[in-house]
Amino acid sequence: ATKIFDWPQLYARKALFYGLVPALIHFASMKEQEKTDVLPYWKRDAAIQECIKKGLVTNESVRHLLASFIDGDRYKVMEPLHQLMNTAEYGKLRWIPYHMTEVLHLFEQEVPSL
Repeated sequence: ATKIFDWPQLYARKALFYGLVPALIHFASMKEQEKTDVLPYWKRDAAIQECIKKGLVTNESVRHLLASFIDGDRYKVMEPLHQLMNTAEYGKLRWIPYHMTEVLHLFEQEVPSL
């Protein structure tokens, strides 16, 4: 992968952080000026904004999100965020850590009551 993406600093931990998703690894390897108008930001930001606009972001829902990172329970995750995850065996959701950190960061910025 380090050769394919021309990213010598790509190690196993970083690849796992991006969920082993080739598109996210490629996106992360891009230079900042190449990242404008790229799909991963649009989809994620649209899902986050939908959660905020619908009033789905509360202290309780954020606690559920954090729990879903461990147990994969899809019912603990706001519906718009399902598109940011991988589905594992038995219908469990598997968070991509990169998306989890961005979701939590934007929720904290956009929802002052958290």
